[in-house]
Amino acid sequence: MKEHIPRIITLHDVRVKMRSEGGLNTRIAVYLTRTVSTMWTAYSFALLAIVGLLAILGIFPPIVALLVVWFSQTFLQLCFLPILSVGQSVLGKHQEMISEKSYDDIERIMKHLDDQDALILKIVEKLEAMESKNTA
Repeated sequence: MKEHIPRIITLHDVRVKMRSEGGLNTRIAVYLTRTVSTMWTAYSFALLAIVGLLAILGIFPPIVALLVVWFSQTFLQLCFLPILSVGQSVLGKHQEMISEKSYDDIERIMKHLDDQDALILKIVEKLEAMESKNTA
């Protein structure tokens, strides 16, 4: 019987595969997707919204309100939407890769356990045969 050697999937494996599959654009998209998906980004967007509100209320000059509107509605939405879509797609593919490797590992472990069960049954049968010979 062949010795079972489990293969552990590491984050390093995923990163190596990501680097080999994707170019600079993919790496930028994944980096921005991971960066934008943080609470610090949410805090900065909240601050941007508050600055826009203060500009609308007249505390800041009207140009600030226009800049906030341009930045949030034009720049952020038009630039980040396709970038985040690409990043999510790449990260989704790598999650699939991890799932497939995990499934393969489970299949190998199950086969190994089945082989062990078969050997254990043979041993038990031999022991029972020896026991029946000794009692007879």
